[in-house]
Amino acid sequence: MHCLSAEDLRPALKAHGARSLLGIGQDATALMSQFAALAEFECFELGGAAASGNGKAVAGVVSGTLADSGGLSRDFDVIFCLDALALMPSDELSRALANLKRHAGKLCYVTVGLAPEGENPILVSAAPSRAVQPAQWWLEQFQKTGFDLLDNRVARDAAGQDQWLHVFLAPNRAAKAGAKAVAPRKAAPKIPPEVAAKAAEIAAAKAGQKDAPGTPAVAANSKGTPKIPPEVAAKAAEIIAAKAAQENLPETAPDSRPDIAPDMAAERGRKAAPEEILRAAMELHRKGAGQKAAPLYEQVLKAKADDPDALHGLGMIAMDSGDHAESERLIRAAIESDGGKASFHSNLGHLLAVEGRPDEAFEAFARAIALAPDVAVAHSNLGNALRDSGRIYEAEEAFGRALELEPGLAMARASLAQMKLLIGNYDEGWAELRWGFESGARKWYGLPLPEWDGAALADGGLVLWGDWGIGDQLMVLRLLSRLSGRVARTVCVCDQRLVPILARAFPEIVFQAPCDPLQLRSRHPEMTHQLPICDLARLLCPDPKDLDDGGAFLKPDAARVAALKARYGAGKPVVGLAWRGGAFAETKALRSVPLAQWAPILGLPDVTFVSLQNGDHGPEIAAAETALEVEILVDKTVDQMRDLDGFAAQVAAMDRILSVDCTCVHLAGALGVATEVLLPLVPDWRWGLSGETSPWYDSLKLHRQVKARDWGRPLAAARQALQAACRI
Repeated sequence: MHCLSAEDLRPALKAHGARSLLGIGQDATALMSQFAALAEFECFELGGAAASGNGKAVAGVVSGTLADSGGLSRDFDVIFCLDALALMPSDELSRALANLKRHAGKLCYVTVGLAPEGENPILVSAAPSRAVQPAQWWLEQFQKTGFDLLDNRVARDAAGQDQWLHVFLAPNRAAKAGAKAVAPRKAAPKIPPEVAAKAAEIAAAKAGQKDAPGTPAVAANSKGTPKIPPEVAAKAAEIIAAKAAQENLPETAPDSRPDIAPDMAAERGRKAAPEEILRAAMELHRKGAGQKAAPLYEQVLKAKADDPDALHGLGMIAMDSGDHAESERLIRAAIESDGGKASFHSNLGHLLAVEGRPDEAFEAFARAIALAPDVAVAHSNLGNALRDSGRIYEAEEAFGRALELEPGLAMARASLAQMKLLIGNYDEGWAELRWGFESGARKWYGLPLPEWDGAALADGGLVLWGDWGIGDQLMVLRLLSRLSGRVARTVCVCDQRLVPILARAFPEIVFQAPCDPLQLRSRHPEMTHQLPICDLARLLCPDPKDLDDGGAFLKPDAARVAALKARYGAGKPVVGLAWRGGAFAETKALRSVPLAQWAPILGLPDVTFVSLQNGDHGPEIAAAETALEVEILVDKTVDQMRDLDGFAAQVAAMDRILSVDCTCVHLAGALGVATEVLLPLVPDWRWGLSGETSPWYDSLKLHRQVKARDWGRPLAAARQALQAACRI
């Protein structure tokens, strides 16, 4: 591959919040395979495997799709254009660039071959109808089209020949043609042939993925193609992160770029000043390389023990690593040194809120807002802390204030939407969630079909697709039964793990894993409308109280259920346990009940306990087993992350389940398995603020906290219910 690896590109994509990726060009297959292995992105490609080793085939794909204004039928967060542009005739290039800009929601990573035909292995068989252009010419074309140049760099081969231009671009929707071009960055210095040969040998041994010690930045590989410097991706990640206005990173110093980085200063024969080292550390931290920034912060503190930015930076790194005590110590030291920075107080408030110390958190947020009253993020963070403490309506006001200051603040919009749903204001809540599509925070699947409005489609077809988590989708998918008689044909695009169990429950509906929208369109030309799965609730049952059936609607594999029941034994109640839930640190802290606190449950005699907890929790289970003298069965033949149908059979094999709010609860409810659910003081919106039952699932009984982070009462209530049900 002549482009950066997925691991090199990942920081830039994560900083920009990207999920959907399209690879175009000869190396698209290899790069998209790398991203697919990370399991964090939706990956699509054009001109990959079909064009392998054939530049003309790549040119044909690009000319027929990319240069055609209707060739791409959906938008992608990021488009990787891997030397495909260099293969296009001049009269198609402008349309291709315009199409790239139109369909790239967040970022483009473009590589362009600069070597003359015959020396560039990608161009050998393409025979483009125009001459190879220099780097400056390409940068002018990008800016004329309306792209912002985030970063660009020319890589040379060992002989000093310009070989590749690497460019990170952001679509500037308001840009005007004719913008002044930016000169390319200075190419890497010429490397002696013998050094390049040795570097090629090392690079080949490591599969070209990682730099070996002493390897030159742009050494040539065995094909004469330069090894791409990883700092290209690092620089893009830094710029993107700065644009993303991340709330929990250090504030940028007034002169945010160091004149001379520490390593460059050494080359120039002088020692870098602490101020320069600090700026370099903050740059690394801002682009997500906190562990690399930590030693630089420590160098600064050796020269100036009370430097507030270095203390704060180390405090944030400690917070990310889970060492909250050290994080608090360092951030408080930063505030003691310089209490005038709002971000110091806001980040301290965030830490204290996660730690369950709301009064101290409110005090920190109040100071942050006093210092920077017009910063929307501080008000949004305050709203989160108020909500988690049960001060619902004050939280709603804080989110509203944040949106007055910054209407496009996605985190506040999402929080406010869920707050309104939680309190039963469904009209406004669903409308706020719709804002995500209007703003681009939620992405459409990309089919060239109109959105379904709930009207009958006697002769039409509906494509449903998921953009939320598996638990969210499971809850709403019971509404598929309401499509009968209203929609003639339905195709549901969902997580591959859901396909077997859903197909068993709804044989009249076609279920399939996500694929390229163009492929889906060609397979199902009869489809006339589309809708996100979770929007079925907004259209078919906006108020959960109107649900008339919360019973089981999924059917597990009966043979697998029987086999598991036999494995777990008979004669004693088999009880499944799940004790950790939530996708983010904040929700995990609020929803999870450490296994050590389950003594009231695990102390019950004559019960077979089975772990239904996702992930490897061996040490925690072993500690609980030793302390409480109990056995918790971990069935390693069931992997819920890979085989959800198998996990459904395990859930169905339980006599009863005790669980925090997680996917296990939704699956148990959909299967009709009796489950005691432990909920925090302020739960997710779907559970409402009161009551022991859920309209979504008849088989669930809800046990709520009456005091934030105090699980005593819910655990006692769950124990009592378990004793009564199992006659223990």
